[in-house]
Amino acid sequence: MVQRLVKYLFLMLSFVVLTANAQSTPPTTATVEEWMVSAIFTSGGESENVNEAMQVAFDGNDIYFNFPNPIQGNTWMKGIRNGTTVTFAKGQKVGSYGGRTVYYVGLGENNTLCDMVFTYDEANSQFVLGDMYLVLNGSLTENSALGYFSPVVIMKENASSDTTQDYVLTGKNVNPYDESQYEELSEDVKVVVDGSNISIQGLSAFDPSLWLQGTIDGSVATFAKRQSAGTYNTTQLYMIGYDGKECDITFSYDATTRVLVAQQYILCVTSDGNTYQMLTDIVLSPKSGAQPVQPEVVTPPAGLQTTPYVFTGNKMLYNDQGEYTGYEEVKRNARVGFHSSSEVYIQGLCEQLPEAWVKGTVSDGAFGDKDVTVAAGQYYGQYGLYPLYIVARYGNELTDMKLVYDPQTREFKNEGGVYMVLNVMPNQPAPIEIYATVSLTPGSLSGIQDVEKVKADSATSYYNLSGQRVKNPSKGIFIVNGKKVLK
Repeated sequence: MVQRLVKYLFLMLSFVVLTANAQSTPPTTATVEEWMVSAIFTSGGESENVNEAMQVAFDGNDIYFNFPNPIQGNTWMKGIRNGTTVTFAKGQKVGSYGGRTVYYVGLGENNTLCDMVFTYDEANSQFVLGDMYLVLNGSLTENSALGYFSPVVIMKENASSDTTQDYVLTGKNVNPYDESQYEELSEDVKVVVDGSNISIQGLSAFDPSLWLQGTIDGSVATFAKRQSAGTYNTTQLYMIGYDGKECDITFSYDATTRVLVAQQYILCVTSDGNTYQMLTDIVLSPKSGAQPVQPEVVTPPAGLQTTPYVFTGNKMLYNDQGEYTGYEEVKRNARVGFHSSSEVYIQGLCEQLPEAWVKGTVSDGAFGDKDVTVAAGQYYGQYGLYPLYIVARYGNELTDMKLVYDPQTREFKNEGGVYMVLNVMPNQPAPIEIYATVSLTPGSLSGIQDVEKVKADSATSYYNLSGQRVKNPSKGIFIVNGKKVLK
């Protein structure tokens, strides 16, 4: 980039005199690291993408950029960190060009010269220039620009030949304005996992060389929104997640198989939200061929004697903005079987997979009742793209599901304040359905709603991208039968 853009500066000035600039060189105490810069450089009416290696040095709150430019290749500038911002004072020397001294300056509103202020996201190893230009300027008092950099994103280059793994990305590239139009994807990408840090290269169609930086917490990989996605013509693009509103990009992550599954849409957007690329149903699998390993479903012991029950629950309802709108009473057939005095198996708790079983542990409770504990994270099975698990919610915490069993009436009821949740993850909040009250009563529905009928009805159930069922969906993106649809 810098070699080719020198020609535009020659059009503006007739001769070159380069001088060394050691004013901002980091001290020997600084830690110097290899990073990458992504920007657009404009000079002489011509623009070109910048994607180059550069060095970043850290010395306490002093931060140094060895920033690339078409005058001297790379020149150090010094900034001062204050929390999440790093300020580089205007007027730091780049070198001399055409008999004039050239400086780094910021150019803000009304073409005023100003300091250069970057936002520093330490967790995701990223610096982003604020709402201004980084300018190669021939004056300290007025706009005399030789060239403009904007926008500027500086990311840590942590991918190396020892840690980089080849992956295959599958999914759909969807027309943002007509979701019925899409292409199936099978693309080569690269993934780096280094402890709790993770990077993905190749998600953006506009600059596949860029890395998305994130962190892993348990079984979830999170990538902060608004990381650079490259440019289209001269328009800067950013990567975001979308689940009805802009959000971080999250993947479920299996540490054993190293497979990543996107939990929402992934978009390339402009700063004002216009969508240039829309990815959905994205799965990243190592090229070694490892596939997701699903946990085993609960299987009742052979010969278990079961009796018919009626499941009754008050299902919480939400509109397509995720706001609670009330509840509806749900009834369906279920079955219960006791195995010895310490185990019980229950079928029919999951609407989407009505034939799935869960296992409970029976213990003595108060007043002659029995306590039944259904351990959190039991796997129901795969529903469309999503695995389903049973968990309970008590306050804001996920926990085991607790039921009280009355041996006299043979009824089961959930403990007060404990909600039953059908979840797409075993240990992180991601609900498909939430029930405020649950009971199981001996008997059966007389042909009103048997197991097969519930299974058929689920085909027309709508869920928002937070996993909450929506009774009367309007415009937006919803999950139907495990697939995302646009209404």
